[in-house]
Amino acid sequence: MRMGKILGLCLAALLAACSSAPMQGADGVSPAASSWMTPDLRHEESAQVTVRISPQELRGVVDRDAEIWRRGRQTVIAKLATDFLMRRMVLPITPSANTLGEMETYSQKGALTVAPEEATGDFVQSFQGRLVLDVGAAAAGRVVGLETDGYMAGSQQRVYVALPVQSLGLPTYVALFKAQPEAGEGWYRLGAIGEVTQVNEAFMNGNIPAVLGNVEILMADRETEVGDVAIPLFASVEVVEQNRGASAASDEVVVTPHFMPTVTEPKIKK
Repeated sequence: MRMGKILGLCLAALLAACSSAPMQGADGVSPAASSWMTPDLRHEESAQVTVRISPQELRGVVDRDAEIWRRGRQTVIAKLATDFLMRRMVLPITPSANTLGEMETYSQKGALTVAPEEATGDFVQSFQGRLVLDVGAAAAGRVVGLETDGYMAGSQQRVYVALPVQSLGLPTYVALFKAQPEAGEGWYRLGAIGEVTQVNEAFMNGNIPAVLGNVEILMADRETEVGDVAIPLFASVEVVEQNRGASAASDEVVVTPHFMPTVTEPKIKK
């Protein structure tokens, strides 16, 4: 009798542990433990970086200021994209049913420091960046094709995104979300951030007029598939005025690689 009572208590404890255990996702990880579910629709990150570019890197560059801006933007956006992905956000998203007008997706301001550093001859410039995700105000589109022949795309690969807007300027950055069925219908997890490198002709995405964009995935912690949700981000980059008498060691000093996006024709999977 005593043994039966002990076995009964052990069984009850085991059942309680099982019922309180967190739900496992497809990757074996609890969504609650690995994600941050929030009903908030607006999220923002800001960061400051310092870019150091040697004269050798600028050799042959026709427009030096444009190249410094490009590298500054590239560096600070990479930092902001990483910060966003580290949040592991799961948000409620409703794909857009209407076409929006032209969206403001990028701004930059400030005057570059044109004088090179005396000791090294390097051009050193600090930039302040901001990246805003506003699910409530932005037009939610879809990934409609991949550049590769496979079914998924990761960092540094390209996908094709249909956005329900009348026009889209460059640069534009997009957040790519994957459905999170463990969290419930209509909830999506941020899986990647990409840059629209080319805007193609408008087309009909079902009954909704849309713009088709070539998107290079910059950062990802989930692979992107056809059907994933795409939401344009607002990005701003501005020059941080530097005191030439002060050391820039307190800032994050980054040397960014030089690459130019290639233009490719979209291949939309049916």
